[in-house]
Amino acid sequence: MVLKNNSHGDITEGKHFQFIYDLCGEGFNQKSQINRHMESSHPPSTPSAADLEKLLSN
Repeated sequence: MVLKNNSHGDITEGKHFQFIYDLCGEGFNQKSQINRHMESSHPPSTPSAADLEKLLSN
């Protein structure tokens, strides 16, 4: 997870946020909000066929 946590709050677009998600720059004040955003807006990628083939060849 790539996020910045600053106890003083970071400023994004003139607003203060405790958490900034570096991937998209969205700011959040609660960890539950950033977790929900990550799950809905940035789901983990599924492995490709090439990735699976590489794993099975080892």
